[in-house]
Amino acid sequence: MKILSLFITVAALLGSAAIAADAPTAQFVRISLSGKNRVLTLAEVEVISGGKNIAPKGKATQSSVGSSGNPERAIDGNKDPDFKKGGQTHTSQGKDAGEPWWELDLGSPQKIEKIQIWNRGGLHERLDGFNLELLDKKQQSVYARGKNPGPDGSITFEFTGDTVISIAGHDGKAQTVPILSADVPVGYRDPTPFAFAKGDKIAIIGNGLADRMQHDGWMETFLQVANPDDELVFRNLSLSGDRIDHYPRSKGFMPMDDYLRQVEADVVFAFFGYNEAYAGPKGLAEFEDQKWHQPLPCG
Repeated sequence: MKILSLFITVAALLGSAAIAADAPTAQFVRISLSGKNRVLTLAEVEVISGGKNIAPKGKATQSSVGSSGNPERAIDGNKDPDFKKGGQTHTSQGKDAGEPWWELDLGSPQKIEKIQIWNRGGLHERLDGFNLELLDKKQQSVYARGKNPGPDGSITFEFTGDTVISIAGHDGKAQTVPILSADVPVGYRDPTPFAFAKGDKIAIIGNGLADRMQHDGWMETFLQVANPDDELVFRNLSLSGDRIDHYPRSKGFMPMDDYLRQVEADVVFAFFGYNEAYAGPKGLAEFEDQKWHQPLPCG
């Protein structure tokens, strides 16, 4: 996918949804959340090596303990999604020196074939964007996958050359894996000069300016006239209330990352800044950070 920088835009690069990982050998399994004042809760973590779950033989620790959610609960065999059933970990909000984390020491390096993580029922979105990292005996990273979706059930990572990710509900039934995001590489810029390819599908996202283009399609008209042989297709997905990191929709509406995949966008025109401007000068730094780091979906 190509992203064309227009006015105030989100710059992003789409990449693979999986990282090559051929059964990594690791001694530590680490799960963490980026950002402060977040709560990390896990119902269960299984680590499969040699076809067996070796997690219960390890030693679990975490950054802090809240609501009696001791780290050992994630390897006690209790996968019940109800927190009141006493089988879930829980860090203490605001008590972590940095970002909340949970870690399992397997005692010695092990060849890891699969990791399955069960989330709590209700508040499952707390786990959104979690990081999974495997470390060797010197605690050097041998595998890392960030910004993973918080499942309303369980998420499984199978290491078979590529990381195969699957999600199931608390009932065990398979669910669709959400788009996994990729950060914009440092120093990335759109290719110049920009050129459409024949048959490109252009998705338009943004707030007020983009939304008005659904009523007056002047930009589409000009681009079609300027590129008569390219057979361009436009899909306007914007609403006036949208922001870079927030797309308010009715319950059940397709998330924006899935929507972009659904329309098979090759090029994204992104128009943001008006709504974000209401934060005033104090919000400029945050907007600049979002503008260059907000991920678009992998597809």
